[in-house]
Amino acid sequence: MAVIEVLVGNVEQRAFTGFKARFDGEEVARYQVEERLVFTLYKCGWGEYEGYRVHKSDETDPFDPKYDLTPVDVVDPSAPNPEYHSLYEPAEIVSYFPMFAEEIFAEEMEVLEVRDRDTPLRR
Repeated sequence: MAVIEVLVGNVEQRAFTGFKARFDGEEVARYQVEERLVFTLYKCGWGEYEGYRVHKSDETDPFDPKYDLTPVDVVDPSAPNPEYHSLYEPAEIVSYFPMFAEEIFAEEMEVLEVRDRDTPLRR
């Protein structure tokens, strides 16, 4: 795993407010929805705790860019900074971000049942 840095933030009151989030991980896949709207899937973890994060870069409006990193832990809604201690499980990625299903199935073989349609199932 490498050190990943992603931008998180948006425009508030005509000024960009945000920060760079830094974490250990590796890029698994990138999905471009349209020009300047990209979702990136990262495999992350520390010790035996592993999971996934998704970064959304939305620059479709160059005067109002938005950069999100999920999942976000909301400990206190009035707190000035979000916390990023949680990670997505493989099944959550497939549910929330189905465009990454193929990559998750390649990484986590037990997530999806395999059904053979060309030959009858043997019991």
